[in-house]
Amino acid sequence: RRTMDPKREEALFDRWRRRHVRFFRLHLETLSHHYLSLDTSRVTALYFCIVGLEALREALSAGERQRVIDWVYGMQVVDEATGRGGFRGGTSVEGVAPHIAMTYTALAILVSLGDDLSRVRKDAVAKELKALQRPDGSFTAAADGGEQDARFAYCACAISRLLLLRTTREPFPFDVDELEKHIDACRGHDGGYGLTPHSESHGGSTFCCVAALLLTDRPVDDAVLDWCALRQHATKGGFGGRPNKDPDSCYAFWIGASLRALGAADVIDACAVTAFVFSCESKILGGFAKYPTEAPPDLLHSFYSICWLSWAYPGNFHAIDPLLGICARHLPSLSD
Repeated sequence: RRTMDPKREEALFDRWRRRHVRFFRLHLETLSHHYLSLDTSRVTALYFCIVGLEALREALSAGERQRVIDWVYGMQVVDEATGRGGFRGGTSVEGVAPHIAMTYTALAILVSLGDDLSRVRKDAVAKELKALQRPDGSFTAAADGGEQDARFAYCACAISRLLLLRTTREPFPFDVDELEKHIDACRGHDGGYGLTPHSESHGGSTFCCVAALLLTDRPVDDAVLDWCALRQHATKGGFGGRPNKDPDSCYAFWIGASLRALGAADVIDACAVTAFVFSCESKILGGFAKYPTEAPPDLLHSFYSICWLSWAYPGNFHAIDPLLGICARHLPSLSD
């Protein structure tokens, strides 16, 4: 069997890499009209670009890095009357209270760019997290209420862990015991987790619940392993978010990260997942779509596809940490 010359293989990968670097860099500078619905979540779009580029081993210039850091800090909001604060999603929401998901992605960006978080009002963020926890242990997205589900419980835990990278403070300014009870109430009879108690098990909410438990050093029921493994499509290779659903490239992360974080990445056919992810790739524009027939590619599915590929080809990427969604090289203190 003939093998490819290593130099040619390296050149082919570099050409592939540059195609996806171009995709993320394009979105770093300009968002098309397709992203109008994300105008209040531009911090999250920026997170996809910054961490995606780092996973692809693409470094920003010193000027680019500083410009991004300063913009993110410009999204910080603190209510001096209550002492609570966090980050809003974009410049079109001036005066709006911080959002827990935007706070998570803002901190993830800052840590990814090597910022020391010295300008983050850490005590204000801690007070915000404590205030956002409901009596049943769950979390709302913002001070004015709104959505209330497992996504925001995950964000609270991830924010606490990210802040722990730059401080010696107590990691969790909220009631972890009540959070654990709430997550247990979200667990379905099938072993997966729903966004809320008594709701259908889903790949995204399962990740959020599993990651929240692991980030707070709480046990995870082994039944979730079978639920995750059964999400792999028998013929198409990728993961679906729910039973009897076609595979979708973003679940390579939601399901794949859950299994990886639980030390069970070997219970699925990883090569089949990789082949499915590649089938969703745009070979002209760069990036990845939701399905093989979906066009054009988008930031969310491109980012989560790159996350999977960072595990499939660790020598070519900076691997993504499955719990915190940033490159693992930033997280040595989590295992101390």
